Amino acid sequence: MNQIYLFFDMEPHDDQFDSQKLLDMLTHFDNETEHGKLFVSYPMIEAIRDIGNNDEYLTRTVKLEECKGKIYKELSVKRGNTCYQQPSKIDKTLWQTLITSNVQKANNLINGCVSLDPIIDQRPIAQIQLNQYLPNGEVAILSAFPIFLADYFGRKVFYL
Repeated sequence: MNQIYLFFDMEPHDDQFDSQKLLDMLTHFDNETEHGKLFVSYPMIEAIRDIGNNDEYLTRTVKLEECKGKIYKELSVKRGNTCYQQPSKIDKTLWQTLITSNVQKANNLINGCVSLDPIIDQRPIAQIQLNQYLPNGEVAILSAFPIFLADYFGRKVFYL
């Protein structure tokens, strides 16, 4: 059976950004064996390197005016731990740390608790971003790739 996975950046600073379109896409692309399953990085792919330590990452945000491409790219390098700056050099242990941190943060955003339960439905993450963070002029940093790995492999990803 074929599986299709899609990865997008939220990019709320873009003139074409439309929160309803984001939610509609997440509704349409919610199953990897049908139309595909969409995973979104908040605010963009560079979120994968915008992590210093796990505890601080749980509450890490970025101001909307800092979400612009070059600005956020530089900020993520400056704020993030140097071990995450080159994704091609991230080893298995570091990937497991990234997965743990992002899954815990996603669960904290959605459920208000830090857990390692894989996030199956991506819409609640977007709803929280759109309803709680964007109105305050910020985005909660979250990387799509670790969330995808936890979705794909399930809980065993923490023990591979």
